[in-house]
Amino acid sequence: MKYAIIDIGSNTIRLNMYLVRGGKTLPLIQKKVTAGLASYIDKKTMSEKGINKLVLTIEKLNKIIDLFESDRKYVFATAAVRNAKNCDEIIKRVKEETGVEIDLVAGKREALLGLNAVRSEYDFDSGIVLDIGGGSSEITIIDKGKIIYEESIPEGSLSTFTNYVEGLFPTKKEEKKIRKEVREVLETLKAPVVKKKYSAYGIGGTIRCAGNLSSELMSTENPKYISKADLDEIIKGLSENKKEVIGTLLQVNPSRIHTATTGFIVLSEILNYLSVEEVFISDKSIREGFLQEKIGEENE
Repeated sequence: MKYAIIDIGSNTIRLNMYLVRGGKTLPLIQKKVTAGLASYIDKKTMSEKGINKLVLTIEKLNKIIDLFESDRKYVFATAAVRNAKNCDEIIKRVKEETGVEIDLVAGKREALLGLNAVRSEYDFDSGIVLDIGGGSSEITIIDKGKIIYEESIPEGSLSTFTNYVEGLFPTKKEEKKIRKEVREVLETLKAPVVKKKYSAYGIGGTIRCAGNLSSELMSTENPKYISKADLDEIIKGLSENKKEVIGTLLQVNPSRIHTATTGFIVLSEILNYLSVEEVFISDKSIREGFLQEKIGEENE
C-alpha cells in the first residue's frame, strides 16, 4: 500500500510517500517546499497571497502524488493554519480549488504524534520530546511510561523571527525578548519545573539543523546529538555574526538562514526551563507519527 502525506507547516510544506507492506514502512520520496506561511499572517489572519501560495503548492504536490499513484492520500496542517482567524476560509479554499480536505491537527495531538514518531526510533520510558516548528513548539514529558505533560506553545522559529527580529539575526535585546516570551508562556501553561534529570528527544527541522551544525562546528561526528552548552555556543556565534558559524549554517541548511537562530533560542529557553542538558535527535517526524495513527485507524 502506498501512502502520500502532505504536512502543511508554518515554514515548510512537505510531501512524504511511503510503501507499507508486511508491517514495515519504506520511505519512497520526499519533497519540501519552503512556503513560509507564518510570514503571511498579520493580526492572526493569513493574507490572500499566503492562501494562494498554499493552494499552488498543494496543486504541485498533487501532481507528484498522481505520478506515483498512491493508494491513500492524507493532508494535515499545524500551527500556521490552526492559529489563523480565517482558518475555516483557508480550509474551504483549499478544498474548493484542489479537492483536498485538510485534517487540522490540534496542538496536543501534534505533540502526541511527535512522541509516537520518536518512540519508533528511541526506546525510553522517561524523557522529554520536543518539536520546534515554524509557528509553534510541542513539548511532551514522559515519566515511567506515562505522559505527565503535553502542550503546544505558540512560539516557533518563523513566528518569533517575524514577531521579534528586525534584521537577519536577532540582537541581544531581541534574543532577551524571545526568551522572556517563551518562559512566560511556559509558566502560563503550567509547564512543570522538572526536578529529575531527563534527556530530551527532538524532532523537526530546527533541531536537526542544530545537530548538524554542532557536528560540523564542534567536530562531534554525531549529528543526532547536541548538548545545551554547544547549542548556546552556536547561538552566540550567530548573534555575533561569526563568519565560521554563519558559513557552516549556509552549508548545512541555507534555507534556514533567517529562522535558525530564533528556533535555537526557543529550544534553548525550553531546555533552560526544563533543566535539560542534552538532546538526542530523531530522523523521524510528525509525518511518521501521523502515518502510524492513520494505519491504526484503518486496522480498527
